[in-house]
Amino acid sequence: MSEPCPSTISFIIDKENVSIFSLILQQGFKVNARVGCSLKSMLCDQFGVAPGYLSDRIQTIFLDGKPVDDPESTIIIDGSTIALSA
Repeated sequence: MSEPCPSTISFIIDKENVSIFSLILQQGFKVNARVGCSLKSMLCDQFGVAPGYLSDRIQTIFLDGKPVDDPESTIIIDGSTIALSA
């Protein structure tokens, strides 16, 4: 069985439609990812989040409804739900 490939999501929106974009992000969406790795590895290596952006701009991370203190030691399992706040 092959590993899932990360998806690419691109949004190009006008200022008038920012509220629609916010609603989509608040409701969430599902993406395929490799699991069994750290949260930091998933975000940075699989989804292309710059490590500096993760440490400097993302202020709050929830994994399955619980706050994450250390993304580097937090392991992602199949079916996990992640919430980010910048």
